[in-house]
Amino acid sequence: PRRAPRWGRPGDVEGLEGEILPRRRRSADQAAAAWEEISGRELGDLERLRSAASDSPKLLAQVSEIARDLAEWPLAREESQGRVPGAEEAEELRAAAAIAATLERLGALEGLEPGPGELIDSLRVLTMPLWRGPAEGRVRIASPYRLRAGRFRRLFVASLQEGEFPRRGGGSPFLSDEQRAQLGLPARAETEAEERYLFYTCLSLPTRGLWLCCRISDESGGSEQPSPLLGEVRRLLDPPPPADPQEPDPLEAELVRARDLDEVTFDPSSAPSEVELARSLALCTAAQREMILPALAIESDTAQRIGSRLASASERVMRTRSPGPIQTPEVLTELGARREYGATTLETFAVCSYRWFVGEELRPEPLGPAAEPLVQGGLMHGVLERLYGERPGGDPIPRPGSISLWTERGLELVSEVAAEKELSGDGAAERAMRRRVACLLLAFLRREAARDPVALEPRLLEASFGDDADSEKPSLDLGEWALHGKIDRVDAGAASGGPGLIHDYKLSRKVTPCAGFAKEGKLQLPLYLIALRELWGFEPIGGLYQPLKPTNDPRPRGLVLEEAGSELDGFELVGTDKLSEEDFARLLEEASETATAAVRRMRLGSIDRDPIEDECPRYCGYAAICRRERGFPEPAEDEEAAEVPA
Repeated sequence: PRRAPRWGRPGDVEGLEGEILPRRRRSADQAAAAWEEISGRELGDLERLRSAASDSPKLLAQVSEIARDLAEWPLAREESQGRVPGAEEAEELRAAAAIAATLERLGALEGLEPGPGELIDSLRVLTMPLWRGPAEGRVRIASPYRLRAGRFRRLFVASLQEGEFPRRGGGSPFLSDEQRAQLGLPARAETEAEERYLFYTCLSLPTRGLWLCCRISDESGGSEQPSPLLGEVRRLLDPPPPADPQEPDPLEAELVRARDLDEVTFDPSSAPSEVELARSLALCTAAQREMILPALAIESDTAQRIGSRLASASERVMRTRSPGPIQTPEVLTELGARREYGATTLETFAVCSYRWFVGEELRPEPLGPAAEPLVQGGLMHGVLERLYGERPGGDPIPRPGSISLWTERGLELVSEVAAEKELSGDGAAERAMRRRVACLLLAFLRREAARDPVALEPRLLEASFGDDADSEKPSLDLGEWALHGKIDRVDAGAASGGPGLIHDYKLSRKVTPCAGFAKEGKLQLPLYLIALRELWGFEPIGGLYQPLKPTNDPRPRGLVLEEAGSELDGFELVGTDKLSEEDFARLLEEASETATAAVRRMRLGSIDRDPIEDECPRYCGYAAICRRERGFPEPAEDEEAAEVPA
């Protein structure tokens, strides 16, 4: 609520973010219009700032008032009367006071007040302490410069590695010693002398305990060298270090406590608190715990609390180790009542049931712009549908004699469809996106024009089926469930009931061959081939993924009938994608059975972290929710136009 303008509800603020970021709103006018549409109220603060933009003192006063208003409003509401501010509210009140005090000082400059642009820069660099009060019982984290005048009971000096403390090099990277002298600035201190001074200052601050900490390796295991300042400290201690560096140092063995990267808990005998002892014992077996607790002479009450804590943690681990099956009756009733499913949904479930659950059921709504492959894919699909529907020059597909007309009209359609999808802005990102789509479109059209001979021509474009009012055909009844979807393009002959070939556009460099369908959970093409036969009456002879991004091998991949003959001439198909009639029919049947099994599991709420072949897809971004061990996600190249927000 405190991020909102006055009277702003949290839901309205989230709605505004969801409107601005995905749609790439860039101006204050667009944001104000979106706010008025979402909340039903004008953005009065913006108008107040605009009216004061040319009067600097008035502008400073308005900004100061708005800052205080934003901080104080959560406490000014009727239900908050008499309530003591919480920690976050207190911080915001102090921030508002700091802003107001700074602007009052700037307003006293009489003619030198900052304008709107300078005011933004001033507010951006403004800082304030997050906490003020007694130091007793608190931990302070600060640089050696900030600690020079303090006294502390215990001090930990961290990052005592060579290159960090002391640093390498030093001084300003912008001004030489001569330039500093000309400007009247003091000469730069020698880095080594300054770091030594700061280090010895740290040694003199604590009154009860001093810890000097360093790393001997970084997070990836690379070697790091301790600071030479540690060696100087050792030489000051009695007894002196051994003359032979190869001999063990008994004092160092006594003082130094080392910890490997995998040691995330204390040894039970040295755990400093009950919580840390419980964490240490959690790594032990039950038999080991029975031996450790008596040996540590732990009181019975403490041991009982630790045992309860461990039992509760173990129960939570077992309960959350697997996300399913879903047991909420209302959810199971809703899942069991579903009749229609999309091919993309089924593929997602086949790849990983938990990915389906998060993406399709939980549906986390990103606040940022839609992924660029999705936006580009939607734009490309829209252009290709219109272009093949118009048939520039009269040819059903680009031919050598009409390619110039196709490319000319294609470039026009890129601009037209981009405007319809609100992607026609002058920003660098949107201009680059339109340019990329135009280049990919031209390359694809040239490949189409070079294909010869052409026995089939486009008959269906973005052919939809399902219970939706805009669908050309009803959903495909597959017994226990029904399939809905949209086929990018179907090539067929002039006679009805003849052969039909499905094209599925993919905005990627690589597309899935027939041999990779099972490994990647591909169900869409086989299921769409069944729909083509049952709903439109065409005899399917194949389905092809068309790669649209630049690639060394632009050949389409998928599955086709080896007996199809001349209908597939000109595609330069890979031999392993050609199937006998028996294998072709078996693959369609297996896809239907796999989809039916997925539907049954969905209805039962049977979900788990079960990626296909036990390997998470590289592009999956749900690691923070899933918590399954894997590498960093990579952006998906293969996106469906059906997934593009309207």
